[in-house]
Amino acid sequence: MMVSPARAMAGLNHIVTKPFRLYRQRTIFQLVASHLAVVLITFVLLNVLAVAVIAGWLPGRDLVGLEEASQDFYLGERTRGHASWIDTEQIIAEYGSLDAPAAQAELDRLLTIIVANEVPGYNPPGAVDADRSIALGIPDAAVITDPTGVVIATSDPALGQIGDAAWEITGPAVSDAITASMRLEGGPDDWSGVAYSMRISGDVTGAAAPIFNSDGGVAGYLAFQGYPLPAIYSEMRTEILKETALAVVTTSWIYIIPAVLVALPFAWLQSRGTSRRLEKLAHLADAFADGDLHTRIRVATRDEIGRLAERFNEMGSRIETGDRERRAFLSNVSHELRTPVAIIQGTVERLQDRKCETPEEATQAIDLVNLETRNLTRLIDDLSTLGRLEEAKLRLDLQPVSVFGVADEAVSGLKTLAWTQRKVSLENIVSPDLPHAFGDASRLRQIIHNLLFNALRHTPEGGLIVVQAGLVGDEIEVCVSDTGVGIPPETLERIFDRYYQAELATRSHDGSGLGLHIVQQLVRAQGGKITVESEVGQGTTFQFTLPKASGNRTGPIGPLPPKGLRGQVV
Repeated sequence: MMVSPARAMAGLNHIVTKPFRLYRQRTIFQLVASHLAVVLITFVLLNVLAVAVIAGWLPGRDLVGLEEASQDFYLGERTRGHASWIDTEQIIAEYGSLDAPAAQAELDRLLTIIVANEVPGYNPPGAVDADRSIALGIPDAAVITDPTGVVIATSDPALGQIGDAAWEITGPAVSDAITASMRLEGGPDDWSGVAYSMRISGDVTGAAAPIFNSDGGVAGYLAFQGYPLPAIYSEMRTEILKETALAVVTTSWIYIIPAVLVALPFAWLQSRGTSRRLEKLAHLADAFADGDLHTRIRVATRDEIGRLAERFNEMGSRIETGDRERRAFLSNVSHELRTPVAIIQGTVERLQDRKCETPEEATQAIDLVNLETRNLTRLIDDLSTLGRLEEAKLRLDLQPVSVFGVADEAVSGLKTLAWTQRKVSLENIVSPDLPHAFGDASRLRQIIHNLLFNALRHTPEGGLIVVQAGLVGDEIEVCVSDTGVGIPPETLERIFDRYYQAELATRSHDGSGLGLHIVQQLVRAQGGKITVESEVGQGTTFQFTLPKASGNRTGPIGPLPPKGLRGQVV
């Protein structure tokens, strides 16, 4: 079977690009590649550094130079050897004396040979690199003095000119060395044991040795000034560094292979463990996306991935709880919507069928429709307020508010309905002289309405609901108390949770579970706090505080009833 060129090229392209696809799709290949990249980059950088040293791109002298050093010990020995090489008797025999201009010119020539390191026997061919101008024992400058210390030849006039005395030489180390050698008068130095003296000034070594005649007398003194010791040692170490760098370049290809062979399995094992842990997180995220909120990951290591797994587990728990609360909320809202709608629909049908025999029955039917309409309006307000609270878009118009006025309005609006529909009495005993609270009037009205509806829903016939308030320090405390069935102690802590409803056989189960949660959020938003006290079979008291508005008169306000009696008052 013939394969078309297009399919062959596609297959080849698939094979060639497969490593790149694996690298992009699998974390394990990315981690292995990163380990190998570290090894290879280290290898390349090491070779680049070595090449830079060999090529002289790096400041080798500064890199390996010495800040401090002792002495150039080779300089003294070389001074003594070169003093023997200078034949003063032959120069005197040829030119008459060492002071003669021709003799001084000959001595200058000999000093030039010495400074150039070209003295026969001391610099055999190939012993020193041609480009190395600094080494141990090689002088930077040299002078020759007569037996009295007067300069008669010099290689560097900056060090000492002809006719200068020994103490006038500018190099302190050289001047001190000549003076010390003159004091010995050709005898051995106590430090070296031979007839030369050495001194050091800063990092420069000076050395001086006598020039003897054939009869043992002193014909003059030869003195050397060495190079700065850091320059000498750094030059030597630079050469060593270059040789080492060359060895690294020539041998690095040998040890890179074992390095890769060691790094590859180590990188694979470590990367496989990390990749597996990430795969578990990916599977957990897929499970959440598919609706499986019960899956969890066992966390064994508390590193970054372990902490991420913990957050995934917490997120799953929160999503699961939120989903459960959402289902309960939808069920509660559906029930609360269905009940008033059914009541309204049935009442309207009775009115339409003219089944109300007396005007009183018709009025009661209309009042019932009005009550259930209020329930629907309250539910819609609760949903709207909850959405704004969760989006942090609820705006408050904070200003002095009459608690008496708001409470009286709320009680008056529900008093008739509470009695006609539930046979429950509503009373407002807030004093008109109570100082104003600092809050939002509409939100305060919503708080009291929700608390009244909550109390009305859980208070049996013949019960009583009371709104009262008083000044407590710098706060206004408002209480809504009922003589209802009460709340069990084990549910008090959750009474303000969103969607939560206290499930007790003697209490009504209608309601969305939003009212008390919204009340708590609105109270906190206005700078107050809310608490609840309840006793099963005796009643419940919700009490919340708001800041007192500044500049209010207190007026003759009696204190609130003791907390232990509030459940009994209502």
